[in-house]
Amino acid sequence: MKLHEKSDASGGNAAARSASTDAAQEGVTPATDQEIERARAKWAKKQRAEHGNFVKQFSFHTSTTFMDYLHGDVKDEEAWLACLYEYARESKSLREAANRRDELKEKEKGLDTKKAAEWALQDLKQQPRFLIEILTFLECESFPKKDWPELSQQDRNKIIRFHPTKKIPPLFMPDVWTLKAMGILEKFKVMGENAKPVVEDHDPQRGKFAQPYKPVPALLQQHKSFYHAIFTLDFSEGETQLVNRFREWLRLPENQERLAKYRKTTTGTTGKPLDRLKDLAAWRLYRELGNNWNKANEFADKHRKRFTAQKIREWFKTEEERGNYRNGDPMPFRDAKSKKEKWESGQQVIIPANEADLFGEDADAREAQASAWKHLAELMPQEFDPPGPHMFAMFIELEKSLASKG
Repeated sequence: MKLHEKSDASGGNAAARSASTDAAQEGVTPATDQEIERARAKWAKKQRAEHGNFVKQFSFHTSTTFMDYLHGDVKDEEAWLACLYEYARESKSLREAANRRDELKEKEKGLDTKKAAEWALQDLKQQPRFLIEILTFLECESFPKKDWPELSQQDRNKIIRFHPTKKIPPLFMPDVWTLKAMGILEKFKVMGENAKPVVEDHDPQRGKFAQPYKPVPALLQQHKSFYHAIFTLDFSEGETQLVNRFREWLRLPENQERLAKYRKTTTGTTGKPLDRLKDLAAWRLYRELGNNWNKANEFADKHRKRFTAQKIREWFKTEEERGNYRNGDPMPFRDAKSKKEKWESGQQVIIPANEADLFGEDADAREAQASAWKHLAELMPQEFDPPGPHMFAMFIELEKSLASKG
């Protein structure tokens, strides 16, 4: 199977296939997998260059809390949101939305930040994946100017309020205005129109029967594993019965397929966002110091955080672990390990984890860059994820068609 015969989640499949068919009818050679891969690589290189030019105007590594991310020094209950917040600060479209929010507040005197944020988000050409979270970021006037740790506790609480720190938080229910502002209610309305039953001739004597009505469940996919659903609840049934009925709904074949498709591991859920935060911070430091890993190491070492007695108690659970560090000792970068090195004399020395450099070589910096870029595309596919193979095939075949016509 060719690459462009696979499912294309970016949309535009029908148009792309139609254009590809038209090109084939005109005698144009179909795009090969190699041509598609070259086009994808060219597109990715261009996109990264454009993003690099855009972020040149910002200086992330000079903030007072920048080193927190290199050390993984973020509260567990805030790690995932802090990660999404920082990656959102890389987005040109979300920065434009923040500028639009500020313009609206300046133009409409007395307009509160929440309303301005909702209007600004509506102005985006494409809706971001994490609508509710992005909206709460825009409701915070300090976004995208400040780091997550620089935000006041009041601002962070506004964002965290939708994400309880309980082990099993209640299902989140957005308010109806947000659903309306984000176009979700309109999408349900369109679903209803599309599901309207078609009335056909009904004549049993001539063997003609109306087609049976096929109900369409009120389940709207927002992005990948994220769905909006409308249920009818009868609270007189009691908590136990309602929980049992929801469990039975999850056991329906179509929902079992969704659960299997989107199942993910629950281990290391805190560690993963901390890893991605470190990747992003390392990438920012590297690019802002001229892609020079030695200069990045010098900066990181000079500004390395140091342990306090309280921080030692927070980080380490056992007395044995705590005994390895004292108040004032340098903190290790996240996931740093002790390192063995040989001197020119042949003598071997062990560099403790809390003295190890951020980067061992230039390849480490580039690896952090690649990891951060991949996560950026996963979080905000509408801006950073490349088009699907079908679209690349269409463009390639159209170029061939135009070239053949001279």
